[in-house]
Amino acid sequence: MNSDSNSIFIIVSLFLLAVVGLMLVIQLIIWATITFGLKKSKVSKSANKSYQILLKKEQYDGSIKKVKLTSKFNNYDKKTNCLKLKVNDFEEKTIWNCYQNLISVLMVRWKKANHKTHLTLIASTLIFYLSVVMTLVCTLIYYINLEHGTLDTINTTLLSIFSFITLMTIVLSWLVWTMTYEKVRKELIELTDTLEIPNLTKAIKKISAYKTLFPSSELLL
Repeated sequence: MNSDSNSIFIIVSLFLLAVVGLMLVIQLIIWATITFGLKKSKVSKSANKSYQILLKKEQYDGSIKKVKLTSKFNNYDKKTNCLKLKVNDFEEKTIWNCYQNLISVLMVRWKKANHKTHLTLIASTLIFYLSVVMTLVCTLIYYINLEHGTLDTINTTLLSIFSFITLMTIVLSWLVWTMTYEKVRKELIELTDTLEIPNLTKAIKKISAYKTLFPSSELLL
């Protein structure tokens, strides 16, 4: 593998890293826009919250606890059959709270059926960002080597090959996230169709369409 090929790999690496960086900036902008609007969108008060209605349909017979803090995808314990909801989500005053509760209902469904959807989302996110970091490290090492000549031809070639592998891992993990979350999106829309909350389905389609494109978006927001 010659130096021209090595340079091509590094250029591609830099390009993809730039794309990832731009993606994160766009993600933050869209997140701020969507969440600001949905957190202001109030839902009408009713005797039963959306999660109560949906959990009843899921034949959930466990407890629901109101807590100050909890982590997404880790707020349901199958052993104790207990679902934990944050205070705002428990009270469900906005469309945003409804969305978070829909994810919690899916979490109960997945764990009861031993589905690993949430684990796939977590794993693909970790692999995606680890690959991004490794690609950045490889690129930095390559350019340091151009300045100081610390690596021989063989090591430089190996570095380029490893960089190429991390690039492929970024792409594949991104695809895994997108395909997995698309299934989640369909389940979310299916749940909203059973509820009679104005504008909820439209909001869920908007949120989930955005999250399908960005790895980690469901874990962070």
